[in-house]
Amino acid sequence: MAARSLFDTRVIAASQRFGAWRESIGVIFDVNPGQTYAPEEFDARVESLMFDGLVMNRCQSRAQSFDRPVSRFAADGLDHYMIQLLLHGGVTMSRGRRTLRARAGAVIGFDLADVLDSANDDFDVLSLFIPRRRLAPLLTHPDSLHGNMIDTGAGAGRLLADYLRSIYQTAPQMEEAECAVTADVLLRLISMAFNAADIEDTDPPDWADQTILVNARTVMRDRLHDPDLGVEDIAKRLGVSRARLYRAFSNTGGVMETLREKRLRRCFTDLVSPSQAHYQIAEIAYRSGFSDPASFARAFRARFGISPSEARMSSHARHSLNAGSGALDRSYEAWIASIG
Repeated sequence: MAARSLFDTRVIAASQRFGAWRESIGVIFDVNPGQTYAPEEFDARVESLMFDGLVMNRCQSRAQSFDRPVSRFAADGLDHYMIQLLLHGGVTMSRGRRTLRARAGAVIGFDLADVLDSANDDFDVLSLFIPRRRLAPLLTHPDSLHGNMIDTGAGAGRLLADYLRSIYQTAPQMEEAECAVTADVLLRLISMAFNAADIEDTDPPDWADQTILVNARTVMRDRLHDPDLGVEDIAKRLGVSRARLYRAFSNTGGVMETLREKRLRRCFTDLVSPSQAHYQIAEIAYRSGFSDPASFARAFRARFGISPSEARMSSHARHSLNAGSGALDRSYEAWIASIG
């Protein structure tokens, strides 16, 4: 069954709402209000689902800007696509020398490993967060999805928009096996829609080390299970020098720090996933390259503020969360940060 969370600023004092929202959505974006609000005029609501390693949320809020500068994605290492269906409102997005405008009904692709500079009207959107490794192999132009829109008036685009709405309504009632099949169909439908779109494949990278960073993270993802994976091995696989690899990761905290972060995020995802509940915590750690359970537990607590067993126990409570309870639940932040 899909895990659920609800973040709704209306349960806190009006004076605290925008600050709470900025801190929460800060897991992905830098935000600024689109206008000066009286405190009681602002609210934000995010109802989220996590199923089969994907995160979907419906976000409703006031006009504001969403930015994701180079410094942000170089530091947080989120290597996801975000597919967004605008239910209400519009978005204006800068993409190199182009300015794009999307209105209600549009489906837009975003690459969270790329610069984002956008402004939303008052909005209601469905967003789907997909680890790059799940979708990129299905795309004809995996590095050119950012800022591209799908025609939802007919064909695959219409099917995709309808399917996204349907999943949001039905996923909370689906069993684990149904979630897996639904996710597979969804990814194939997304790829069909974007592969049929007129996508330009000529946009240059937004920063010089993009290729090295993306490819190095792919090596890390594929070798997370190997406790001996190190800088020398990664550099050799990429065909670059150690110095060049270190330089590419200079703004992220370092090569091995990035690898450690990916391992911890993978463990977090597995610990809160119902499909992994039958594995012992030590097995999950071992599969992500941690050979010593005690050092893994210390690293996990230092990163997430709770122990691995506490993460697993709290996930059971979240799975049965009643979305109408009005809780200020920030679980979706950890879900987005940990999938990969």
